[in-house]
Amino acid sequence: RDDLVTGVQTCALPICDSFTGKSSIANRFINGKYYEKYSQTIGLDFFSKIMRLNNSENIKLQFWDTGGNKNYLPIITSYIKDVAGVIFVVDFTNISSLNNVDFWIQKFNSLNNNNIPKILVATKSDSENKLFSSEDAKKVADEFKCHYIETSAKKNENIYEIFDTLVHKIDENVKEGVNCGIERGITFIFEEQFDKQPEDECLYCSIC
Repeated sequence: RDDLVTGVQTCALPICDSFTGKSSIANRFINGKYYEKYSQTIGLDFFSKIMRLNNSENIKLQFWDTGGNKNYLPIITSYIKDVAGVIFVVDFTNISSLNNVDFWIQKFNSLNNNNIPKILVATKSDSENKLFSSEDAKKVADEFKCHYIETSAKKNENIYEIFDTLVHKIDENVKEGVNCGIERGITFIFEEQFDKQPEDECLYCSIC
């Protein structure tokens, strides 16, 4: 049935330095909107969205938008443990984001199963002021066994692909018995609530 959610996937989204475009990715994915300016994420935000898996199953994807300031590391650390998947973000116009991403990846790896799907996203692919190349980012992705995707939230390029890729990789883990961060079961969603919600919109949750 189209009004059933058959699984919950909890992911950390994303882990990276501040001002790399991670909130732009989240807002484009959740709301379908892009803003030129964002304020720094304080601590973390929580979102969820129902996605269709293989045109046959509704999956509720829950994710944390973590602040990139290392002052929040104790908070961030408690929320990136035991998740189903993770997204790391680097910004083509910010060389420090590439230099520092290994810190975030190693911190995540120290807290999680090595089989957890990891995606390295390079943002602002449309920029004419890139400070590192695609090859530089791919090298890091290969080193840490991350799937690599280039995106532009401004032009809405490859935003959905990030999450679609992650959901499918998580589903593969479920089938192989790697259940970290995943709840299986049936959750009823009232049909009128589901019908009022277009496919490109979401259900919001707040941090408790």
